[in-house]
Amino acid sequence: MKNALVCIFIYMLSNNLYAQTNESSFWKVDSLYSCVLCEMRSFCIYMPAHFDCDKKYPIIFSADGQMLVEDNYKAVLDSMIESELIPPVVLIGAYSNSQKMDGTNIEYRFYEYVERDMKDIHLRERFDNHSIYFTRELLELLMHRYHVKPASAHNIFYGCSNGGDYGMNLINQYPNVFTHFICFSPVSTVVRKNIVKNGVQSLLYLAYGTQELESIIGMNLRKLDKKLNKAKNPHVYSTVYDGGHDRNLWKKEFEKALIYIFKIDDSLR
Repeated sequence: MKNALVCIFIYMLSNNLYAQTNESSFWKVDSLYSCVLCEMRSFCIYMPAHFDCDKKYPIIFSADGQMLVEDNYKAVLDSMIESELIPPVVLIGAYSNSQKMDGTNIEYRFYEYVERDMKDIHLRERFDNHSIYFTRELLELLMHRYHVKPASAHNIFYGCSNGGDYGMNLINQYPNVFTHFICFSPVSTVVRKNIVKNGVQSLLYLAYGTQELESIIGMNLRKLDKKLNKAKNPHVYSTVYDGGHDRNLWKKEFEKALIYIFKIDDSLR
């Protein structure tokens, strides 16, 4: 009952001035109370210049929102939109939970992003509940607090490292929420029988580096790449860049991925 009252109170506060058109792009770190996770969660949001609440926009949902702020993804999106390489988009980056589990050196982030066969029911619930938060609560917040109208079924996922793993999990579980996935260096992805199941039309853009750490990442990624290429799935694009597990390289590859996605899919514009 208490959690429900908190959610209602926050929803009432959301009726604000975000719907106003801005001459310049809008970039902010904000927070919301997740009713399903029962905790406050931070996120960052990017809205393009001249945002119009009556128009529909492709939305990019990103894991690890901290990375987007620290690495200034705002400048990337501003430049690409101004150069007309991509249309105006809205981006929301969910901050990961960096709190460490009691008695361990493992962050809750790992359990929220990577699906495991876990005996601890609470950890299992955390993965499931985080997915509800990521796919439902964030979308509802965009629509109600920021007055964003999503382009129908045209949502893009972006994640790197464990965040890339998270996208690889979501691709078959939420095909009606996301239509395009950008996954870089997914460190723990299990090479499943079908990465993109038959009938799922989501596009997967996968990239990893030539210098990924061999003992943990490299071997697994090459196996994954080999399986994807062997399957010859037209909805999967895989590329290898020169470098390693590097945020600066992911930022550059992010630009390439967006240009590729919007080039081959006119329905996103």
